[in-house]
Amino acid sequence: MTQVTFEIIKMRPSSGMLESGSEILATFDVDIFPFRIWKVQVRKRPSGELFAALPGRTNGGISIASPELIEAIRAEGLAVYRETFGDG
Repeated sequence: MTQVTFEIIKMRPSSGMLESGSEILATFDVDIFPFRIWKVQVRKRPSGELFAALPGRTNGGISIASPELIEAIRAEGLAVYRETFGDG
């Protein structure tokens, strides 16, 4: 697999509750040159667990085929969220 680099940008607070009981805490964008994924969400499950939810193809118009890249984006997004807001 080709090495893919990305950067988490525009981490911003957000709020909202989902029907599942999860709370939206923040959103961020991901630069994967030459693409940008908008409005990835940091959410908190009712159990208190934080996770990052990438937009689906309907909302984001993109599907990432690499599970490793998806997990890397999620992990880095949570790390930047914790550095920025100190939660979790």
